[in-house]
Amino acid sequence: MLSLRLLDWFWQAGTGVTIAAITWLLYRRRWAGLLAGVLYGIGYYSVDFWHSAQTDGFVNLPAALSVLFFVLAGQKKRPVYWLLSGSMIGIAVLTKYPIGLLLPFVLLLIPLAFGFNRHSLRNMALVGVGFGLSLLGFVLFAGVRGGLGAFLDIQFGYIPHYNSGFARDQSYLAYT
Repeated sequence: MLSLRLLDWFWQAGTGVTIAAITWLLYRRRWAGLLAGVLYGIGYYSVDFWHSAQTDGFVNLPAALSVLFFVLAGQKKRPVYWLLSGSMIGIAVLTKYPIGLLLPFVLLLIPLAFGFNRHSLRNMALVGVGFGLSLLGFVLFAGVRGGLGAFLDIQFGYIPHYNSGFARDQSYLAYT
């Protein structure tokens, strides 16, 4: 239990630093970045002991990194940041897949923020490729390690069956 709590502490500290970096990049105020990072930590750890070190908390770092890479991509104009932004969303999805709603938001934000042009289309494609590569990497890793079948059974068998109790007489999509 101590190891998990330490991992959570370091993970959330990394998330706080990432949020501080995003805030600093957007506002160029060191105090604002520091305040944002500290407020994140206070907010996260104001929830009681039993609600920390959960997948909901572990999804925060890759989601925040996705936003950080998005901001860096917009400021530095380097294609690798678009790939990394999409990749972090993919990693976040592997942690808790409702965060995948961040992907269409990021894809929509690119032409809204930078105009609808061929560069925006390329950047949207790079985000999508980064997202897909992270998922493909996981599938290959899980397949080589022999865990892909169990993972797919849990995702498309156990979880929908468990949730079907909450969505009686609805479609497969409703209880998935």
